[in-house]
Amino acid sequence: MTYKKDINAILTKTVLGIIWSLGLGLVLWRLILGHPLQGPIIVKDRLPEIKIGQKKSCKSTGLDKFKKKRGVSFYNIYESIETYSQLYGVDPQTLFAMALVESSLYPSSRYPISHSGARGLLQLMPLTRKDLFKKMGFKKNNHSLDAHIQASIYYKKWINDMIPSWIETPYLSNEEIRIAAYNYGVSGILKRIKSKRLPPLTSHQYSNSVILYKKLQSPSQDIFKY
Repeated sequence: MTYKKDINAILTKTVLGIIWSLGLGLVLWRLILGHPLQGPIIVKDRLPEIKIGQKKSCKSTGLDKFKKKRGVSFYNIYESIETYSQLYGVDPQTLFAMALVESSLYPSSRYPISHSGARGLLQLMPLTRKDLFKKMGFKKNNHSLDAHIQASIYYKKWINDMIPSWIETPYLSNEEIRIAAYNYGVSGILKRIKSKRLPPLTSHQYSNSVILYKKLQSPSQDIFKY
């Protein structure tokens, strides 16, 4: 009986020791390398190519309130979004609000990675990215944030073209439907509208969050002041 108790005590101590070691290892990993799915926290000078043109005053959008984070300024991200939005005829404030919701403006084309496998600042799925890059003439090993932003905005333009302005429901505006389609997919959203059903709750919340962030980009708001 005493022998069995000794064995159980040894096993218990061994298991607790392993758990403690794993916990300590994860803490050290997080402190040194950052989140295991998001890569290093410090990404200083990672994206020099995103700086397009000369820095201008951005008081009209309230973006002068932004400060630098993770080595890439929010202003530079917005400037790139604004440039390609004008090129493809998409509202830049909508895209910037989508980036806030999708990744909290994490300045990378590969991180964070969602549970469904979507990647980057504007969370492109790998197959969608592959098709977009092929259509736009980008190399598949091009992981620059600039290419990621351009492809994402091109995809948003395609969504807008696939969902005409007259498509809306008593509960969802055309803008909400188009934003939800970026999250849930065009075919999925159109099938739900045809069957008179609302989008999934996550997509509905997504579109509501994007529209809220878009409205809060007013110059009179101080929400981006840290």
